[in-house]
Amino acid sequence: MKILIGINALSSGGAEVFTAELAVSYVKKGNDVFLISYAGSLNEKGDQLKEYLISNNVKILDFSLKPKLVLFFYYIRSVLSLKPDLIHSNLEQTDLLLIISKIFNRKSKYIRTLHNIKSFEKFPVWLHKLLFKYYDHNVGCSSYTKTHYNIIEQRGLIIAIDNGIDTARLTNKVYEDNQSSLAKENATIFLVIGTSQKRFGQYQKGHDLIIDAFKEIKTSYKVLFLGDIENMKTDFDNIQIYPNFELIGVTSNINKYIEISDFMLAPSRFEGLPISTIEAVCSGLPLLCSDIEGFMPFDRESTLFFESENVEDLVRKLQIAIASKEWYKNKALENRSSYIQQFDINEVAKKYLNFL
Repeated sequence: MKILIGINALSSGGAEVFTAELAVSYVKKGNDVFLISYAGSLNEKGDQLKEYLISNNVKILDFSLKPKLVLFFYYIRSVLSLKPDLIHSNLEQTDLLLIISKIFNRKSKYIRTLHNIKSFEKFPVWLHKLLFKYYDHNVGCSSYTKTHYNIIEQRGLIIAIDNGIDTARLTNKVYEDNQSSLAKENATIFLVIGTSQKRFGQYQKGHDLIIDAFKEIKTSYKVLFLGDIENMKTDFDNIQIYPNFELIGVTSNINKYIEISDFMLAPSRFEGLPISTIEAVCSGLPLLCSDIEGFMPFDRESTLFFESENVEDLVRKLQIAIASKEWYKNKALENRSSYIQQFDINEVAKKYLNFL
C-alpha cells in the first residue's frame, strides 16, 4: 500500500516527531511511504528526523524552495503522480494543501490528525468546518482533544486515537548510575520541555507559572528548559536572577536530559497529548503537572498533579516532589513498562490503518 503523510515542517515539535515516527511505523508494516512538507527542516532536531526518515526508507518530498503561492499546484501534482491509498495530514496548513487534491482524486482515503484543542487561529471558522467535512476521518490525538476542541459543533466528528512514540529510541533510566555533575550537587532536577512562546494570548506551557513558583523554593534545585525558549530573556526580564535555571533551548538529544533529571515539570494550561511527556514517562521519569484533562492519561502514583494556574498549589507540590523524590522515582520505574505498551507508535499505526 502507498501512503502519503504530510506535515508543515520537520522540527522539535511534538506533532513533527509524531509524524516522522508514524511514517517509519507505516514502513515497518510493509507500506511504501512518502512524507511531504512545505517548510523542510527547521533546526537540528529537524535534520535528525530527516536522517531518521531516510534511513528507514521514507521518501521525502520537500517543497521548501517553492514559492508559497504555487504550493497547491505541487501538492496536487504529487498526489496525482503518487496515487496513494492513504493520505494522512498533520497540522491545519498541510490539511488545507492536501485536501484541495481531493477535487481531482476520489480514490484515496483522506485522514488528518488534530494535535491541539485550539484550531489554527489564522483560518476562519468556516474553513475549519470545510476541512472537517471533506476529510474522511478527523482524528484527535487524545480524548481530551475530542471533548475540548474549541469549535464545539465539530467535536462529534472527531475520533480519538492517543499519540504514540517510537519506544525503541528511549533511554532506560537508571538513577543509581547517574554520574552527572548536576546529580552530584544533590539538587532536585526538574526538566521542562516545550515552547515558552505565547499561544492564543497565553503561555501555553506555563513558563510564567514556573518562574513565579520557584521564587518560593528555598531548597536545592535545578530547572532545565528545553525547546523554543528564545523569548524567555525578553518576556521575563528577571530570569537572570535565577542561577538555578538553565536555558538549554532546542536539542536533538532529549534522552541526555531525561537521564539526569528527577522530575518532568509540565504546568501547561492546555494540551492535546504532549509527545515530550510521553517520552519522559516511558523513560521512567516521574511527572509533576497541571490537572488539565490532557494529562489524565498519566494519572498514576508516579504523577503529582497541581491545580492548573494555581501558583500556591504548584509551590506545595514542588516541595512534596523535592522531599519525596526517591519514592516517586521508584514508582516511575515501576510504571515504565506499562507506559511503553500504552504509547507504542506501532499500535497507534494499526489503529490508523484500520480506517482503510
